[in-house]
Amino acid sequence: MTRLLLAALIAFAPLTASADITAFCRVLPGTNANQCACATEKLRAQASASDFALYDAVATGYLRNRSTGQAWLAAWRASVKSVAAQNGIELTAFKRQLDRIGDLHRALGDSCK
Repeated sequence: MTRLLLAALIAFAPLTASADITAFCRVLPGTNANQCACATEKLRAQASASDFALYDAVATGYLRNRSTGQAWLAAWRASVKSVAAQNGIELTAFKRQLDRIGDLHRALGDSCK
């Protein structure tokens, strides 16, 4: 039973990450579900695995923070700060890194319209 559960977790872990980034994409004005799913899959293919994982961690934290009632900017800033601290990344450098991957994700979203 434990092996079956572990195998299921391993198999669906990439889908969970995509779901958070895709859900994060959906908060952007003018996006739709298909466009965001397309952009997320293209991002997975074009970004490094570490950039994708960090972006996913921030998206996950952002969505969690928003679900507790935080305003969008406070939710984003708290998530960025938390992920940077958890990964030992200097905050200003991490923000620049996120800007790059966010720009790529938005451009890919535009290419999926």
